[in-house]
Amino acid sequence: MKARRKRQQGASLIEIIVAVGVLAVGLYAIATGLQSARAGTAVALRAMKAETIASNVVELLQCSAPDLERKLGQTTQARIPAEGYTAWEADRSYAWAAKVERLSNKPAALVEVTVVRTKDAPATPLATAKGLVVLGGDAR
Repeated sequence: MKARRKRQQGASLIEIIVAVGVLAVGLYAIATGLQSARAGTAVALRAMKAETIASNVVELLQCSAPDLERKLGQTTQARIPAEGYTAWEADRSYAWAAKVERLSNKPAALVEVTVVRTKDAPATPLATAKGLVVLGGDAR
């Protein structure tokens, strides 16, 4: 009588090790991609916050034109605050500074607001916004 060999069923140990290795490499690639996406999102969020703060400061300075005109006095340029940066009240991890320049022959001033991270000040600005402030109370 001939002995019959049973057909092999299932996977060998080597096949399982290779499959686990391929799966591990794939999962590592996915995790690295997710980490990069998260870092990119954080950078975009910081930039968006900085842009919003810069725009808000420009609007605040436009609303307080009489105070701004008093700070300018007879000079053509001023910095607000006079030295350094001031923290943004709603989020103290950001700070801003404004440069105000009176336009010649016009009752207006050009305002340029720069926003930085508080821990990085005075490093590279995250955002800059410009605006026009009408001085003298006449908005023509």
